[in-house]
Amino acid sequence: MLEIINKTYYGNSIGDWLIAFTLIAFSLIIGKILYWFSSTMLKRFTRKTETKFDDIFVDMIEEPLIMVGVIVGIWYSLTTLNISSNVQEVIDNILYILVIINIAWLITRTIDALVEHYIVPITEKSETDLDDLLLPIIRTIFNFLVWSIAIIVGLNNAGYN
Repeated sequence: MLEIINKTYYGNSIGDWLIAFTLIAFSLIIGKILYWFSSTMLKRFTRKTETKFDDIFVDMIEEPLIMVGVIVGIWYSLTTLNISSNVQEVIDNILYILVIINIAWLITRTIDALVEHYIVPITEKSETDLDDLLLPIIRTIFNFLVWSIAIIVGLNNAGYN
């Protein structure tokens, strides 16, 4: 049995691979637990407050924050392995791009929710239709700009021009 665990593949023993995959699974399980906690306990607490802002904020940030935790867990898991510097650089770039995309996701989700709950009701009460026409265009342009900047920053920091 010890011979199987000590057998080496790609510079790491099977035991090392098992530890890395166990840490990845553990980070996914922790993510699920945190998601359950935020969707039950934290939302129950925010419902008791008078303002709606904290409900919106918690609802919009829970998935991106949990995703960052999972990405960090995967990154840490992979650092336990003996990986060549070229492969490690590719993994770091991929994880960095995922973090940047996650941040863009957080920004667009939060701004969209705030616009939906605070600005859309104001535009619906107004007498003119101009704001009803402009708001979707402005939201689309904002989302396009955020995602474009995120992709450019992510690729630039990953070493692409």
